[in-house]
Amino acid sequence: MTSKPTPAPLRLELRPSRFLSAFLLATHLLVAAAVLLAQVAPLVKILALLLALCNLCYHWARCFHPLWRVEALGRDEAGWWLQCGGRRQRTGLRSCWVTGHAVGMSFTGQSLLITGDACEAEAFRQLRVQLRFASGLEDRVAGLG
Repeated sequence: MTSKPTPAPLRLELRPSRFLSAFLLATHLLVAAAVLLAQVAPLVKILALLLALCNLCYHWARCFHPLWRVEALGRDEAGWWLQCGGRRQRTGLRSCWVTGHAVGMSFTGQSLLITGDACEAEAFRQLRVQLRFASGLEDRVAGLG
């Protein structure tokens, strides 16, 4: 009887994704255009635009503010950890999905979408390999391609 080897420790230094930043801005601009073109009362337009602006600011801060942005992600013999604002905290991986261009990870209390431009190519490859083939994760990983 053989068992899968324990994966090597992993550390990804994360930076804001230019692709996700452009997507975030483009979707909010489309929402603003749709609101402006809608045949509704001016007060409803103003409230909808304020709501969209607040949502954009929240997600922009999550991507760029040093206290809220996830700076690093890792796995060692004790499990998964995230580093935010210089503090490392242990967390459990609940589920994830893996493709060639992106990885979605749901941790206890937080979710991450990591694209290839958010970290070094080799570290991104190692993350995808570990998530697909590491022991103990079989029931948590969905591969989309």
